[in-house]
Amino acid sequence: MRPLLTLNVGAGKTTYGDIRLDIYRSGTINVLGDAEFLPFKSEVFDLVYSQNVLEHLPNPLNALREKKRVCKKKGKIILTTDNASYWAFHLLGYHITSPILRVPGLFMKSQTYGIKGPHRHYCFFTEAHLKNLFIRADLTVTKIKFIDFGTTLPDFISRFLRAIPFLKNLSFPLILVEGSP
Repeated sequence: MRPLLTLNVGAGKTTYGDIRLDIYRSGTINVLGDAEFLPFKSEVFDLVYSQNVLEHLPNPLNALREKKRVCKKKGKIILTTDNASYWAFHLLGYHITSPILRVPGLFMKSQTYGIKGPHRHYCFFTEAHLKNLFIRADLTVTKIKFIDFGTTLPDFISRFLRAIPFLKNLSFPLILVEGSP
């Protein structure tokens, strides 16, 4: 059985994947490139992976279509992105302008991954937004789930929200989506 070939789009400083692409050079990046215009032939990769990149792209649909193009027909696309419904993003303004919330380690773990300039977000997604985006990119959603990333925020709010079924999704900062061409 041949090994799977994995592309990590927006890899930053991570070592996951056979090919690690990013727009900034770091010790782990082996291809410089743009997530919206991937420099690969079509149908090359068994798995195309991206962690917390989609919300930073001006045109996420282009990026998703590019992931589909380079993914083999029986391959997978897996990505995580910020959950637009997460309570702390709204109440604490983490993704907007609150300077106190930008103090590393105070409320959120600092993860800059070599980003130069302001940490920009162009869009946020709910579960429904991601499903619509995948459909528009002609991808089938095979799995979607809410996940945590280890905040240092008081977790009593998240525990409270998770105890109420219709509010549960507000307690997770990330959404993982798996799809196939």
